[in-house]
Amino acid sequence: MRQRLGLADILIKDSLVIILDEPTLGIDPAGVREFLELIVGLSREQKITVLFSSHHLHQVQQVCDRVGIFVAGKLLAVGDVKSLAAQLFNGDGRSANEEGKDYSLDDIYFRYFEGGVDHE
Repeated sequence: MRQRLGLADILIKDSLVIILDEPTLGIDPAGVREFLELIVGLSREQKITVLFSSHHLHQVQQVCDRVGIFVAGKLLAVGDVKSLAAQLFNGDGRSANEEGKDYSLDDIYFRYFEGGVDHE
């Protein structure tokens, strides 16, 4: 409820940019779906820029056209999911697909941060 009220407050002020930090925290699954659909609608139909910060990578992937990955306050990579995979895994910009697989943000996270990829 608090997230929706905060969003309503921003919309009343006719903001061009909305910053959301973990906006779905504490919302039930049906409410999360409605909230994310509202955010996508505002972004695409009302041309409002939405900065969406979340640890729920599947939600980020549903809402965001471009994603930035930060590690220890440093921007590690930015782009759509396909270009992120290429940046993080190949370094040379070639396609990061293995056997035609499209990576999700969860895949990128687990392979890059949990899978021992050398990123020094």
